[in-house]
Amino acid sequence: MREILQAIVNGILLGGIYSLIAIGLSLIWGVMRIINWAHGAMVMLSMYITFFAYSMFKIDPLLALPLVAIIMFVIGYLLQIALIERTLNSPWISRLCATFGLMMLLESLALLLWSSNWRAISVTYGNWTFCIGGIFISFSRLVAFSIALLMALVLNFFLNHTEIGKAIKATAQDREAAALMGINVNNIYRISFGLGLALTGVAGASLMTFYFVFPKVGFPFALTAYIVCVLGGLGRLNGAVLGGLIIGIAQSVSAYLISPEYKMVVSFVIFLAVLYFKPEGIFWRSYRMKKKSYPYKIFYIVFLLIILFLLPTFLKNPYFLDIAITVLLYAFLGNAWNIVGGYCGQASLGHTAYYGIGAYISTILFLKFGISPWIGMIAGAVFAGVLAIISGYPSLRMKGPYFVFFTIGFAETIRVLFLTWKWVEGSRGIIIPFQNNPVNFIFFSKIPYYYIILIFLIIGMFITYSISKSKIGKYSVAIREDETMAKALGIDTALYKSYTFAISASLMAIGGTFYAQYVLFIHPNDLMSLNNSVIFMLIAVAGGKGTLFGPLIGSATLMPLWEYFRSTLGGRFAGLGILFAGSIILIIGTSAPQGIMGILTKIRAKYSISKDNIVGEEK
Repeated sequence: MREILQAIVNGILLGGIYSLIAIGLSLIWGVMRIINWAHGAMVMLSMYITFFAYSMFKIDPLLALPLVAIIMFVIGYLLQIALIERTLNSPWISRLCATFGLMMLLESLALLLWSSNWRAISVTYGNWTFCIGGIFISFSRLVAFSIALLMALVLNFFLNHTEIGKAIKATAQDREAAALMGINVNNIYRISFGLGLALTGVAGASLMTFYFVFPKVGFPFALTAYIVCVLGGLGRLNGAVLGGLIIGIAQSVSAYLISPEYKMVVSFVIFLAVLYFKPEGIFWRSYRMKKKSYPYKIFYIVFLLIILFLLPTFLKNPYFLDIAITVLLYAFLGNAWNIVGGYCGQASLGHTAYYGIGAYISTILFLKFGISPWIGMIAGAVFAGVLAIISGYPSLRMKGPYFVFFTIGFAETIRVLFLTWKWVEGSRGIIIPFQNNPVNFIFFSKIPYYYIILIFLIIGMFITYSISKSKIGKYSVAIREDETMAKALGIDTALYKSYTFAISASLMAIGGTFYAQYVLFIHPNDLMSLNNSVIFMLIAVAGGKGTLFGPLIGSATLMPLWEYFRSTLGGRFAGLGILFAGSIILIIGTSAPQGIMGILTKIRAKYSISKDNIVGEEK
């Protein structure tokens, strides 16, 4: 019993830090309706500032706390002016891309500047503990918890009893009404974003009294903070405090009763259950993502196919052929994501679950039962489609960021389960023995792989085209544009979402099988990481989501550059590929939300207008 009480106390203390980070997230969402994916990177940045303040100037982390908070507020204020304001009138998925790109940018810069080494501060009180009734309490964690509660109370007082605080609340409730009353809405947004980042500064400085810092340290804290925000209700500050304590206790107790490996699984189970029974939390908002469709001509399709089929004859170097295969594979995967994310408007960040499941099913059937990967690929596609319907059912009630949170939680749960499942080798991964045989889907040359993935891509794009012209596609677009109106018109939105989910997941699983047979090694972290989900989305968004050729254009543009950075500069400049990807996401989210296809369409439209004007003048 004492051990359980100890775990609960530890969870409460940890939950205070989660609450502090989540309050900043919730404040930013409540005022601006922005999911700040860079929040974890800001925690990391504040921890580095605290570390260097101590190592260079011998400033204690607790004494540096106000300074770090002020620095982070200034950074947030300037970021709002330079970056976030440019995305406020864009679709919410563009804001998501912008902040995710910022996160990748900051993490890769930290990796380039400070390496991946862990850094910690040794303070005299770091190991202090005291005992109350047989329960040991860490002094530094208690101080961090107390600071978190104090910040929550200070922020609550600030919002309710100061002019700026009341202006923030008024802007959160109704932006237009606040502007009509003379409130400078843009300035309020800047202050709110700055306050959100100032709280990460407080959290980062507090963490450095008992934790260590490295470039990706912020992501686990931010991921937990997202869960906390949804539990308490996005935009509800008091709910963020309560949610942080719940998750902290759940993680600590589950780590003691089950295993530390499963503490995030428990968090995701709670998270998914809350999303299922009350997905909107307290503040419910509807989201609409408007898209345009872009015409294409059959001539371009035929010309493109000829080029693609002749390409291997010009690529004598295996390295360039490998890049071509990578481009086609990611175009295929981006196309699969585009069905549900582009046409149906459901921005899933959990498609790596189906990608990994396809790879594992075909591999396990091949190695343990001697079944050809070609048959295993079909089995994986069917299983992924059925799983998408089952797992997608609770998410069908969700919209906007709630759906994104659910898919992340689902994919992370699957990833952790595969990491700990010994029957599929867990964290060791699976090596597929090289047995050169077409029946085994293994070839000595890369050329067969090229043509196989090219055929897969053509079939995938044909499926996408057929869907776009069918009742499923038209209803999916209606759901994307306005789900409430689609329901009013009698469209069974849940049914047609399920159709697109199943088709998209099945194609993802096929891509997973191809990856497994091409690379001949699979691992949960390689297949099911959140970064992969972002890349799938980035491919479609960069090219033009909701368009037939968008994923192919996005992959052909980004993947060669990505591979160049990874293979050429990766050894000397670790993280440069991620830096590049983050920069691309940032640019697209802020400047070109319609993707490359949208840019080409605008150029063509301007050219047509100019041409018409010239003709008119001649007349």
